[in-house]
Amino acid sequence: MELTEHPMLRRLPKDLDQIAKETGAIKRRRHLKGGEQLLWLALTYAGLPESFRGLSALAARAGCHLNDTSVRRRVMKAVEFLQEVLNLLLFGAGGDLRGKGIERRICLQDATSISAPGSKGTDWRLHTVYVLGQGLAHIELTDASVGEGLQHGEYNKGDIVIADQGLATTMSLHHVRSVGAYSVVRAYLRNLRVCDESGNRLDTLKLLDLADRGICSHRVLLPVKGHESIAGRLLIFALPPEQASRNRQKLRRRASRKQDGVGEMGLRLAGYFVLFTTVPEEELSDDDVGKLYRLRWQIELFFKRAKSIVGLDELAAKTPDVARAYLLGKLIIVALTEKASMRLDEELRSDPRQYVGLWRLHQMCREELVAALREVGDRQHDDIDALRALGESPRKRQTAAELIDMFNRRFNPGMKPAN
Repeated sequence: MELTEHPMLRRLPKDLDQIAKETGAIKRRRHLKGGEQLLWLALTYAGLPESFRGLSALAARAGCHLNDTSVRRRVMKAVEFLQEVLNLLLFGAGGDLRGKGIERRICLQDATSISAPGSKGTDWRLHTVYVLGQGLAHIELTDASVGEGLQHGEYNKGDIVIADQGLATTMSLHHVRSVGAYSVVRAYLRNLRVCDESGNRLDTLKLLDLADRGICSHRVLLPVKGHESIAGRLLIFALPPEQASRNRQKLRRRASRKQDGVGEMGLRLAGYFVLFTTVPEEELSDDDVGKLYRLRWQIELFFKRAKSIVGLDELAAKTPDVARAYLLGKLIIVALTEKASMRLDEELRSDPRQYVGLWRLHQMCREELVAALREVGDRQHDDIDALRALGESPRKRQTAAELIDMFNRRFNPGMKPAN
């Protein structure tokens, strides 16, 4: 069975050999036949709980005779190849939206942290753009030294970018505007310098007092050093007393853990929900801005699916190149699974009598994809090829099997020799 014969894998690029050659992943074929076999190695390593030795045994069944060291080296050198395959896969998914007549995308951006085995902190940061109706649209994998920001996403003119307050900095918003896209972000007033349309800085306490009286929408400017100010709407909603009280309790507990104090301004801001948007009011009313922002939760669900179902956070490598290849392989599996499950979801929604949750669809598609990867290397060659790959160097001490055989022969002189 060829890798791209399976329905879920037909979305992969067809010219894998050329991509492998151009990225330097394959210079001499020798035991590795081409880009398709290399991609299978990387996806199997990322999708199945196999060591490099176990992967070597699976590869032997598929006619690829590489020892565990060679498999590791091939996977490690496949980083650029895997990144290009992922980029082409995501680009193809974007074409599906245009086929449906969707030119302006709703882009959700966020980042998630990934830790190496035994690490207590962040080792990798995954910057993600998730498009409603499309799924995964853009990925940037960096080490922990690179912070979060909307600069790590790619947008088209007219797109609407939705992000949480951690990404709502002036320079991030300027980046979105510079490509002709719009923003809907949750804002923290202490992190933004907000001015009126004349350029005078607005007083935060006065804005909160106005929100208490039901005056929630303000036309504002955000000054950007060296660039034109960003014009938009600032929406401030007072939270219900119960929710405001819970937020303030969380704030106090967090400050207590960090042995830090909480100022009066911080406690008061915890009682408000603040949004900033550059989308024109004639396109999106104040009420609709809030409704649209609530869809940001979809990217959190995406991260949860990617980690719980595909195991994105189960990093099985410490060496940077191997870890990067492992994560890229996982992301290709995530992209394929997302697309397949969304297609099934669309088909099921056409019949109101049928309902299957998106989580269950993702789980089913992931299991089907992993089964397809295993099938590629299963039963195509004699099992002895796989056993040779699992072989170890001779031990100096006698094994239990050898001792058992020795004593059996001592006590049974007529014992027949093993075949």
